[in-house]
Amino acid sequence: MIKRFRFVNRREGMSVADFAEAWPEAVASVQDGPADMRALRAVVCTTLHGVEAAPHDGLSIEWFASLTALRRFAAQERALPLTPSDAWFGAYARVRRGPDWLTRRWASGAVKLKHMALARRAEGLSAAEFSERWRNRAGSAGATPIPE
Repeated sequence: MIKRFRFVNRREGMSVADFAEAWPEAVASVQDGPADMRALRAVVCTTLHGVEAAPHDGLSIEWFASLTALRRFAAQERALPLTPSDAWFGAYARVRRGPDWLTRRWASGAVKLKHMALARRAEGLSAAEFSERWRNRAGSAGATPIPE
């Protein structure tokens, strides 16, 4: 399974509220392609403005069956309400609780909350070293309570 993380910014002159309304609709609108190339599922997030300075106004995460499906999907996307600095990257998904747990979670129909933590590779750390540390250490500190 491949995940695409897409970081976006609203167009110049677009309000935060207008972006928050348009962004989920824009992500949903590109899910109309053939089944073998569209995302299996997607999560759409907007930045909490006023909490801390963030370099982006929104983020989407989309899961694809293969890198080929992601590439075909990306090639057919329409214009979205974004600035030209729209950036994305793909990553292999690894579910620490196992793929069966994830399948049950998505099938349950219950409301889900996703806490995202992103990290940048430290200067002097190779891509392989970063990948090894992320795979073997991320999520191992135990549960963190979600604040009110």
